[in-house]
Amino acid sequence: MTAITLTVSIATWLTPMPALAEGWLVRYGPDGLGRANAEYRGYSLDGFACAGALMSPADLGKTFWVRYKSGAWHGPCLSVDVAKRTDFYHYVYQLQEIAELTDSTLAALGIVNGARGQVYVGACPPQGERMPQVYAPHLTLDLPPLDRNPLFWPYPVQTYPVACGVNQD
Repeated sequence: MTAITLTVSIATWLTPMPALAEGWLVRYGPDGLGRANAEYRGYSLDGFACAGALMSPADLGKTFWVRYKSGAWHGPCLSVDVAKRTDFYHYVYQLQEIAELTDSTLAALGIVNGARGQVYVGACPPQGERMPQVYAPHLTLDLPPLDRNPLFWPYPVQTYPVACGVNQD
């Protein structure tokens, strides 16, 4: 039996997440993986509570916050990795994955094997309740021969943590 891999177009892959998305929060790996990928990309985790992977390269280096159920927002986190383009269709459209989180982040949220939750991409967590969106960018697929991936060098400039006040959004 042959597996068919659906490879999204570069335009689909480069579509950033909405500011507030809802979907699956899954295991990225041990905390060292987040630190290693931050270091590899020249990012600093100083002031961040966590590191993880968001799905699109457009979100690389961005600050994000996560929450499970209706709990408090956890963060700030830094996006240090992304989904591989050949995995993007499966992760985003089939599994509705929005973030891969390190073991300590999952533990802090009370998640054991992955769970549905929310991700907010921004300097500070949102205030009040908002309607999250499912991350499902306009889908176009690449057919063989596949377009080459763009070279992401230098890596996108990272965002840095800020002091979040009560009235910031």
